[in-house]
Amino acid sequence: MKAKGILCTLAAAILLVVVVRVFFLMLTVIVGDGMEPVLLRGDRVVVNRWAYGLRSPFIRFTGYKRFHPLLPKHGDWVAFNAPDTTTSLRPDTGEVCVGCLMALPGDTVWMGPHGKISSFPDFSVGRVWPVVVPGKGQEIRIRPWNTELYALTIRRFEGENDVCVRGDSLYVRGKRVETFDFQHDFYWMSSGNEQNIADSRTMGFIPKCNVIGRMQMILYSLDGWSPRWERFFKPVP
Repeated sequence: MKAKGILCTLAAAILLVVVVRVFFLMLTVIVGDGMEPVLLRGDRVVVNRWAYGLRSPFIRFTGYKRFHPLLPKHGDWVAFNAPDTTTSLRPDTGEVCVGCLMALPGDTVWMGPHGKISSFPDFSVGRVWPVVVPGKGQEIRIRPWNTELYALTIRRFEGENDVCVRGDSLYVRGKRVETFDFQHDFYWMSSGNEQNIADSRTMGFIPKCNVIGRMQMILYSLDGWSPRWERFFKPVP
């Protein structure tokens, strides 16, 4: 009986951990140096799944749903699924990535030379080009400098398979289009480090359905095998 009680307690503990991880919190590990100084390699960060509303953990069976949705804020550090291996039907299948939310639907980001991105037109770096982050129901004008980016987004997440770029023009279902009406909300994520381009500069727009939650707190941090005690239970800005 004693052994049976231990097994029941162990099973209940495991079930509790699974429930918490699936429905409330998850732990993600920072594996690179590209988000310093905010996040360091070896940080173990708690992600709050309810920060923007709980994304259904059973998308394969129920489709994408978000319970009690809330708007994220500029500057939030967010965990999301990489868009290059996901679709609007299965947004939860991609690698878990992290980034700082730089722009919301309808915002404009400014692209400059050498991968320079800013939330305002910084002409000190040279010529810059505006790119509007698509929002649901928003008509976006296609320009030569944004054609490839919008084509990629439309093909992945807007339900249009017949999309291509010829020269500087966008073609949808064989017809040249100068504007496109988007049906989903997207975000622009930054790595927080200009040298680290593992963000929207290479991934493209991040759809709302790919967002998991807000990075809440560094639970603990290891430099190799050495603990960084000063980072234990440290809130993420």
